[in-house]
Amino acid sequence: MAEFHAAALNPNSHLILDQSLLRLPTEILKKNNKTAQTLVSVEQHHVLKSLSSAAKVCVETPDASTAQAAALSALDTNIANLTLLKSKLSALQSSNANVHSSTHARLTHLAELQNIPSLADVKYDEWSRVRLDRLLVDYLLRQGYIESARQLATSKSILPLVSVEIDAFEACGRIEKSLRSGRLTEALVWCSDNKKELRKLNSCLEGELRFQQYIELVRSGEWRKLGEATVYARKHLAGGNDAEFAIRAAGLLAFTSDTSAEPYRALYSSDRYTTLATLFLQTYQTLYSLPEVPLLSTTLSAGLSALKTPACHSNTTPSIGSNPGASAHNPSQHPQNPHRNRTTHSNNPNVFTPSATATASVNPSSSSTTGPPASTTSASLLLTHSLCPICSTELNELARGVPRAHHLKSHVDADLVVLPNGRVYGRRRLEEANRALVGSGGEEEGSGGGGRDGNGGAEGDGWVRDPMDLGRRWKWSEVKKVYIS
Repeated sequence: MAEFHAAALNPNSHLILDQSLLRLPTEILKKNNKTAQTLVSVEQHHVLKSLSSAAKVCVETPDASTAQAAALSALDTNIANLTLLKSKLSALQSSNANVHSSTHARLTHLAELQNIPSLADVKYDEWSRVRLDRLLVDYLLRQGYIESARQLATSKSILPLVSVEIDAFEACGRIEKSLRSGRLTEALVWCSDNKKELRKLNSCLEGELRFQQYIELVRSGEWRKLGEATVYARKHLAGGNDAEFAIRAAGLLAFTSDTSAEPYRALYSSDRYTTLATLFLQTYQTLYSLPEVPLLSTTLSAGLSALKTPACHSNTTPSIGSNPGASAHNPSQHPQNPHRNRTTHSNNPNVFTPSATATASVNPSSSSTTGPPASTTSASLLLTHSLCPICSTELNELARGVPRAHHLKSHVDADLVVLPNGRVYGRRRLEEANRALVGSGGEEEGSGGGGRDGNGGAEGDGWVRDPMDLGRRWKWSEVKKVYIS
């Protein structure tokens, strides 16, 4: 019988999923530092230029009072500009302090993994609950529920771990909402603030926003607006290298907004704002190293794949929400396959122990039945759901599209037997399953799912049923012992 061994914890493997936990604060700090450097550099240039001009005026002006007034005016202007610079730098410093505090909390959270020896440790359960709360907050933020995410983070005491994400998605959601409402100003300001970064990404976001402004000028059809659109296009759209883009922009001048000709009808459509909002969201996530897919979906998909086996969606597993007497797949469409009919759902040696509430009714007059009746299929569904998480009502359909994991280790019983349908079980567990099924459904005449005779067979002429397919049964004499070669 397979024994349970606590899997050693590999902290580095968790960093693969939690990369954004450190990347986002790093990107924000980089952006803030570049912004501060730009502000100081620009203001330094203006101050030096202003002082130089004031000094030149003082030298060239013979009237001392006039020269003094010019110098004081230049100094007052510089003081005002430097005061404004100080306020901007103070805001950036406050933002950096919050990011540093959040980064410290994140590093502490990840460092806790180094003190957890195995996945079976209680501390790992506590750490995983905190991570699950983080993933839920991330999912809520991506769905636009900013306040709900903030309240969840506050109630779970994980606000320092997710405060940066809340601020980032709040700013992103505000601009995205404005785009969906048909307003371009906020998005263009954001593009102006991140012009260098967008240029490095070869992003077309600003070009598309400018093109939409051009479309709005052309949409009215007034000669004055068309003239403004032409000037606007020469200023903002002429520098591109996309000839097709320029042709479409020029072609808009010849078509009105109610045209049915493509691609101009699509360009005039209000759906373009939805496309721009989606493009902005993708650009924002790329700029701040945020994964496009919610981390909750990634984690759930990996977990479902790790637990999924061929038996979870075999041709005998009823589809969720369908008639209990109907199977999820047509058996005739799936020939028997020894790998597909593998029944080891997990490493748990009691994986096939049937539920005490499972019931089955088998006609003893026939040795095999095809097309399980509703009662036996319901019992099979109940039995399956009590044993395997993927076969449960909540996860079965959700896991149908994910791939099965490649397991490097196999755990099998020592007394393997194969049923006529090709499925392999441990003899002892198969007998226990049949004994429990007969006991829950009432004693049946000729049933001998229990003990063995002196020759290793079943008592009398009893029947054996597949725990995964209660609608079929065979005599114990049809069960063959198998060996692993």
